[in-house]
Amino acid sequence: MTPRNHNLTYTNRRYLDAIADHVVIFDGAMGTSVQLYNLKAEDFGGERYNGLNEMLVLTRPDVIEEIHSSFLAVGSEIVETCTFRGNRLTLGEFGLSDRTIEINRAAAQVARRACEKAERETGIPRFVAGSIGRGGHRLQDAGLQDRPVHRRGLCGFQQAMRPLPVPFRHQVTCR
Repeated sequence: MTPRNHNLTYTNRRYLDAIADHVVIFDGAMGTSVQLYNLKAEDFGGERYNGLNEMLVLTRPDVIEEIHSSFLAVGSEIVETCTFRGNRLTLGEFGLSDRTIEINRAAAQVARRACEKAERETGIPRFVAGSIGRGGHRLQDAGLQDRPVHRRGLCGFQQAMRPLPVPFRHQVTCR
């Protein structure tokens, strides 16, 4: 394993300039927006993944990009990736834990495409923020969030953060 330099700093001058200049507007509710499309199980990759919005970045990236674009068109400057449940623990409930990084990367790429297009059209800088939600439904529904299995969930959360800049990745640690 390659050691990481924890002293690296990450800045995005354009983002810092934007938040210093004005209130920067985030997008709206991705999940609610997806529901407006009345998608079928096939759109999600089959009955097994029906309702798992994160799969749409692979199976229907056009839908997710259109949703991002709709938020950008009405003034949002930041869109969140379609990854709220894109952690290893939750994806594992669907047999997809081994695709966690693939799904998260695809979601970031879809959001970035929408931002680049909007920026080209308007000249206004647009940004992508990662959406990281809670762990699996089964864990919390069973009241197990304080047990050792929850620590595995944190490790999955940390793994989902791996592609992010160093300061963000190291805010969560596995024990």
